[in-house]
Amino acid sequence: MQRECCSPSSSIVCRLFSCFVERIQFSAKYLNLARGYGKRAKLSLRLSQLDNQRAFTLLEVMVAVSIIAIALVALFGSQSRSLSHATEAHFNIIAPMLASGKLAEIKSGKVAPNDDEGDFGDDFPGYSWKVETEDANFDSPEALAHLEKMLQKIELTVLWGKTNFSYSLTYYGHWQE
Repeated sequence: MQRECCSPSSSIVCRLFSCFVERIQFSAKYLNLARGYGKRAKLSLRLSQLDNQRAFTLLEVMVAVSIIAIALVALFGSQSRSLSHATEAHFNIIAPMLASGKLAEIKSGKVAPNDDEGDFGDDFPGYSWKVETEDANFDSPEALAHLEKMLQKIELTVLWGKTNFSYSLTYYGHWQE
């Protein structure tokens, strides 16, 4: 098939050059079309692979979400236990200090050793105390027979708000009345 640029009336050099360029363009045009078909074929192949990958990716996402959910439940459970342990540790530090202070007030005579209860004021909100006194009873009272006055047992309990935390301190002593 001969093109018009390659007509016999043109000069030889012009004809050769024009035909060469035209054939390159012609080849390039068909090459691009062939590449396009290849792209379409590759694209359809990729889409079919993508369908399989989507299902596999969905499965991976479901597994990953399950693992994350299990990890978060464990993490939040651990955080909750950590918070409750910190709260208990706070109480176990403050309550003995408050009980010792209240017992010191009783021993100094500042507060009478009677059954009583109250709170620790604005310095320690939520903390309350309760004192119960009674005569001390022992299994072998002969060992304490030489005492002039009977010993009293003081049970001092420190409570914290509406929690189940309580700290009890027992003291045996006698007081002037």
